Amino acid sequence: AAPGAGGGSVRGGCFCGQCQVEVRGAPQFVSACHCSICRKTSGAPFVVSAGFPPEAVDLRGSTSALATSAGVRRRRCAQCGAPVSASLFGGKMTVVPLALLDFGDGLPPGPFRVQHHMYYAQRVVDVPDGLPKFAGSAKGPLCQE
Repeated sequence: AAPGAGGGSVRGGCFCGQCQVEVRGAPQFVSACHCSICRKTSGAPFVVSAGFPPEAVDLRGSTSALATSAGVRRRRCAQCGAPVSASLFGGKMTVVPLALLDFGDGLPPGPFRVQHHMYYAQRVVDVPDGLPKFAGSAKGPLCQE
């Protein structure tokens, strides 16, 4: 099956290859997060992650973990330090950095495309892409640009 369609899966891995990830099915969401924690733990102006139920994500390899906020635990490759996943809402959701997944050349397929921005009020760069931009979480009010 195609990635994100029914039983399809997508694989990927960290920079050094020691950690491998496989996600099954379509993500429940794909967010670009501009919060200060995502920015500081990635060194990037925002992080794009795909969210899945924990049972749809297989992560193999040695990782280190860091609790960064209430209900959030981030995992990195123990060898190269690349972010490989995070557990949200006390383990009820697993997010995988979109850049970790291998889609071949070009954009990821539709279900894996960014759906919205969150914590856009904390942004350090403007992103004029026409997507919804939430001031805080994706359940809150939209940001006034």
